[in-house]
Amino acid sequence: MSNYFRYLPDFEYVSRFDDKSSSDFVLSKNIFRKVRLREDVAGNTFFFDKYIVKGDSRPDNVAEELYDDPALDWIILTCNNIINVRDEWPMSQRMFNSYLEQKYGSMTNAEKVKHYKTTQIVDGIGRVVLPAGKIVDKDFTFTYYDSGRETETIATNITTEVTFKDFEEQENDAKREINVIRPIHVQTFIDDLKSTMEYKRGGTQYMSPTLKRGSNINNNIL
Repeated sequence: MSNYFRYLPDFEYVSRFDDKSSSDFVLSKNIFRKVRLREDVAGNTFFFDKYIVKGDSRPDNVAEELYDDPALDWIILTCNNIINVRDEWPMSQRMFNSYLEQKYGSMTNAEKVKHYKTTQIVDGIGRVVLPAGKIVDKDFTFTYYDSGRETETIATNITTEVTFKDFEEQENDAKREINVIRPIHVQTFIDDLKSTMEYKRGGTQYMSPTLKRGSNINNNIL
């Protein structure tokens, strides 16, 4: 992620350190200037591939695999609008187990049934009459007319249990499918980022495309 910060423009602010003059400025990176994908890029599938995050892989692992540079992990995060990695990136197994124990008190509690869901039912002509995954009661039954057999059928034993752990795993795995920019477009993406990050000319704070200077309020004190 450190590679990202070199693209941020600079900002000078008045020093508040006791050992410096009130007219001294301190140079820092403008962390409030965040990069966003251009709308025409974000909506264009030509630039992206779908990717499934495997196992305990972190953003830097994915960047190293795709771009041979783990420091480009910020591109992985930017392409998926991820700000909070802890909450928006799939947890490692160790973190996942810790999360379950903290949320449910113990792994035993996490293994308890949260709800039941349907299994898929197909009639005699291959038509789906009941999709899988519908949340129902444990003893749910389903009555339907089977067009293939021309009979009314009552389906029983058509539910499966979903534990709290199962549910949390599904939520965690849903984060594994991400968008990744194709390697051939990475340099174009970086060049576009540099242009986006530059300050526009104008205003009293403008010093250069990569530098702004804050007002020295001490000079205004009589």
